[in-house]
Amino acid sequence: MTTTEANSVFEEPPAPQRLEHDPEDQEEAIPPPEQVGPPPEAGRTCDPFIDRFPSMMNHDNISAVLDEQAHMMSVFEVTNEKLASVNRISERSYFNTSVELRQTTKTLVTMKKELDSIFRRIRSLKSAVASQYPEACSQALEQLHSEATLQDED
Repeated sequence: MTTTEANSVFEEPPAPQRLEHDPEDQEEAIPPPEQVGPPPEAGRTCDPFIDRFPSMMNHDNISAVLDEQAHMMSVFEVTNEKLASVNRISERSYFNTSVELRQTTKTLVTMKKELDSIFRRIRSLKSAVASQYPEACSQALEQLHSEATLQDED
């Protein structure tokens, strides 16, 4: 095969010619479609290569590659099963944890409401006692303040 013949095999077919198109003339002829497939001489130049291709392959290497692919496929299937198992376990764990979190959140919200109610009652009792017994309350506050400063000094 000469260089010219080899180059002609790999050349791209020529691009279709563009026809000048008049927008008013819609029924103008459409250019013929491109030739599909290789040029006719390409079949004759590739046949010797195709005929020699099977003799160039090493069947031992091919069987080794197929064996390795089968082994990798089995490893992939085992790994896939393990990942599916981990996914199921994680899904169950997530569900259980989310249920616990919702219950704990409800408990905390309830406790906060109760504590707010308790502190509101304490403040109202404190103001009622302070209005009925102002002298006793001022002495009690002074005593608490002095005890707090003693504890801070220690």
